[in-house]
Amino acid sequence: MAGGRLTDNELAQALVALQTPTPLLKFGTSGKPKFRKFSLSADFRRLRWSSPNKESEIALDAVVSIKFGQRTEKFARNRRADLDHLSFSLLHYSRPAPPSTVGTTPHVGSVRRSSHSPSRSAAGSTSTLSGSGPIDTLDLVCKDEAEWRTWTAVLSGLHNRTISEAVIEKALELTNACKGAPEAAAFHAGRALNATSDDVSQVYTWGSGCWGASAHGDLEMRTKPEIVKGAVGQGVTGLACGWAHTVFLMESGEVWASGHRAGTGLPTDNNILMQVPLPAKVEVVQLACGSYHSLARTATGSVLSWGSNLRGQLGHGDTADRERPTPIDSVQGRIVNLACGSNASALVDAAGALLTFGQGDMGFTGHGHDRDVLVPTALGEFGPQNPVLSVAAGDCHMVAVAAQGVFSWGWNMCGQLGQGHFADVCGAAHSAIILHHTVTDLYELFTWGANSTGQCAQRRNQTTPNLCTPTPVELRFGPSKLLAVECGAYHLALLTYPHGLWHAGSNTYGQLGLDTTAHEASYELAPCKLSPKTGIAQVACGATHSCILVNESWVDDQHCPVCMACKLEFTRFRRRHHCRACGGIFCAACSANRSAILRKGVTAPVRVCDACFAKLSR
Repeated sequence: MAGGRLTDNELAQALVALQTPTPLLKFGTSGKPKFRKFSLSADFRRLRWSSPNKESEIALDAVVSIKFGQRTEKFARNRRADLDHLSFSLLHYSRPAPPSTVGTTPHVGSVRRSSHSPSRSAAGSTSTLSGSGPIDTLDLVCKDEAEWRTWTAVLSGLHNRTISEAVIEKALELTNACKGAPEAAAFHAGRALNATSDDVSQVYTWGSGCWGASAHGDLEMRTKPEIVKGAVGQGVTGLACGWAHTVFLMESGEVWASGHRAGTGLPTDNNILMQVPLPAKVEVVQLACGSYHSLARTATGSVLSWGSNLRGQLGHGDTADRERPTPIDSVQGRIVNLACGSNASALVDAAGALLTFGQGDMGFTGHGHDRDVLVPTALGEFGPQNPVLSVAAGDCHMVAVAAQGVFSWGWNMCGQLGQGHFADVCGAAHSAIILHHTVTDLYELFTWGANSTGQCAQRRNQTTPNLCTPTPVELRFGPSKLLAVECGAYHLALLTYPHGLWHAGSNTYGQLGLDTTAHEASYELAPCKLSPKTGIAQVACGATHSCILVNESWVDDQHCPVCMACKLEFTRFRRRHHCRACGGIFCAACSANRSAILRKGVTAPVRVCDACFAKLSR
């Protein structure tokens, strides 16, 4: 395909995504180029865009050819060589054909063949035409290469009629499904919706540096949040932590990791970010980590697993470790959520069923016995009549929220099942849940289980240190939205808005981010004072380390005493300069180039670092 090859499944998803208005830079006959929102019509026959005072469209049947690069008169008036690789033009008739000559379904119907049928050239493509009048051009620039490939592949396929009816039908089905599920629509169009944000994602980690899980390039302990320099400008969209490893999800669908090799699947332990090799044409959308294994859910609903497999927690029917992400064949194409415990895993499918596998001791997998389960196996309590909404797993227990209530099973020595007793049912050893009262819009946090180091954020009780029933946590801040709660081995993290991040529990390795280890444990929630108050998109906890994903425009100067590229220390003469693309801090020599950043709506060339310049001008 002229605009870049996509698989049938990718084409169907692209057709759905491009129905969401997406800002593209439009060159006109006069004035400066301006951003306009473009989208495909629901029947994929028209390209529409909105201007401040009007709505416009062209029929794709009226397109004469598609040219790549800046090769038209409109581009020549405001030529931008630095954007040539992101540019394309639609040459089309200025007046559409009469309605009676145009079909009503994609690729189907009677279409009038023009007597001005141009020949095909290397610069673009041609097809059966429908229109009249002089030839006009629609000249557009995309924000990045991925967006350019998507638009040109789809438009070329629709124009040349090389997209099969099966792909069109699948796209229509996905479109109808998205209408009934807003979150599905947001998933398919997520990149388009967020494309103009001025924020970039930064990752901060702190706590134990053992095995390199904190990705700072060493094994040192850190008692306050510190930016992961290797993640700057990489487009991190998600995090997950294991016992001694951390995995990072990139906006491209790639997976990077640091820490213990058993969990990352990499040949050696790594204290810097390294890419995890994925099978070809796989886009990951969700990650989860056990003690020493990892799971990834793909955009198509399939699941990959890798790492330690001593108890069958990878779900492949054996106990052999996997060094690379390997598809779990029995669940391909139907998984919508996943979670990992220490040596067990859980999957939720599209019908609401819950499938568990791995370590069976103490009822960990919930199948009524203590034998290890080597393949994903459904629990009879859940399904269409009682669909699972979410699932979480601890060291040897699991908790599921379903339509009929909250269910728990597994090891219960510390009361982590919250059922009022300490007997096994068949955070390490603590649990937490957020309740939102929709009528009053109030939030509550309940915790239960082991509280020996304050990991339940409950006051210390020497007589009964553990809690066998869900107990409300006293919140020391004003009215807030409780956005997320995460449990480490012996600590807890609570993300709130607008009061930021709070911690409780063990601080032996500095995992509470208090800039000290003087207080070995905190029995009540304490603010992580040195982390950003707002912009935190996600929090994740490992055994003895913590991570946050932050959306912010700039890296704070205090986090970078040296240039992020050449590592030379900043002085009165070697000054700090922010890269406008990734937000990192560099010296003048490492940020001497300038480029437009269309994904942020910046059309004039601005200062960027060398790495971002290479990406933007590639």
